[in-house]
Amino acid sequence: MGRRHGADVIERMARAKDKPVECIELATVFDSVSEAAEFTGLSISGVSSVCRKKRNSANGLHFNFI
Repeated sequence: MGRRHGADVIERMARAKDKPVECIELATVFDSVSEAAEFTGLSISGVSSVCRKKRNSANGLHFNFI
């Protein structure tokens, strides 16, 4: 069956996994990969792949984990 967590616990667990992400071209720091993806209009997997050095860039933008 598994353990059921409340909404507040789920939100805390999600925030604990977030890492700040920097976009070099925009000189902007985002709180998470998903925030960077939403702002730039890219996919989460695209931004994440660049941060993890699996790709060089996503749509010409370079990202790094801080």
